[in-house]
Order: sequence, then C-alpha cells, then structure tokens
Amino acid sequence: MTGGEMWRGEQTANLPGVAADPRSVMPEQRPAPAPAVALRAAGGDPPVAGTNQPGSGPRSLASLYDPPSEPFDPAKLALPEGMEADPALMGEFGEAARALKLDRAGASRLIDLHAKAVQAQQAHQERQTEAWANEVRAHYGDSLPGTVEHLRSRIGDDADGRAFMRLMASTGLGSNVSVLRVLERLARGY
Repeated sequence: MTGGEMWRGEQTANLPGVAADPRSVMPEQRPAPAPAVALRAAGGDPPVAGTNQPGSGPRSLASLYDPPSEPFDPAKLALPEGMEADPALMGEFGEAARALKLDRAGASRLIDLHAKAVQAQQAHQERQTEAWANEVRAHYGDSLPGTVEHLRSRIGDDADGRAFMRLMASTGLGSNVSVLRVLERLARGY
C-alpha cells in the first residue's frame, strides 16, 4: 500500500472525496492554514463568530439592542438611606470608579455593598457592647448603680469629664468590666 494511512483496509488516497494525508504532501503543496489556526499558532485568539474582533467573546442578538450603560457620575449617585457622603472620600471613590471603568450601576452596587458592610460592623459593635453590659451587670450586681455614681463623681463634670463620659458611651467602653475595674482602682488612688 502506498500513499498514506489505512482506513478500514483501504488507502485514503483511493477513497472518493478524501484527499491524501497532508503529511505525505510536500510543504510547497500544502494549502495555507485557516485564519483561526494561523492566529492560534501565533499565540492570538481566533475571531469569534458574529464579531470581527479576535477573542471578543460570543455576542447575542439581544446585546445589540441593549442601550449603552450610563457612565458613572458621582452627582447622580443615590446613597442608601442613612448614609452621608464625605466629599473627599466621594472624590476618591469617583476616581477609582472611573479608573475601573464602572458604569452607574456598578458604582451603585459597590456603594450598596459598602453600606451593608458598615451596617454589619455597627450591628457587631452593638452586640459586643450588649455582651459587655451583661458581663458588668453580672459582675457588679446590685452595687452597679452606686459604683457608676462614684466613678462619675470622681471623673467630674467639667468639659474633660463630660467629653470622657461621651467617649465611654459612644464606644461602648463604659460597658466593659475591665475598663470599670481600672477606673475603680484609679478612683481609689492605686
């Protein structure tokens, strides 16, 4: 048998409509590779059907009719309820959104995700403060009101004392048993 590979006992060159094995053809007689094969051999992506762009991905007919997405504009961004925009941070966010080429929907999605993260942090802080308060009530029992009153009198009612009390209340540290024990020692002078 001459001329190439066997297929069910017949030479491929003798089958009707089948060309000879391309490996047996001289290089100058071989046809040029298809464009997709040439691009793949050169390290590129072949063109995707329906586009004229290599590697642009499949496109559906519906995507041709979708309106273009609205570009990001910080002035048009609606903040979630309860959030206030810090002008400096919004400027920084706007620069990042443009650098990432986010449209309005993408930027809104990130702002909403940030709001969820802030709410989760606040909820965690509230749970922590409540756990501390339960620990303080269990530790001091009925003597808690007298202890708090004694500490308040030692802290004082001047501007610094009021600022200290606001700090203790806003951070939840006033509900921490270790903080109250240290304040008690300071109030006693040791």
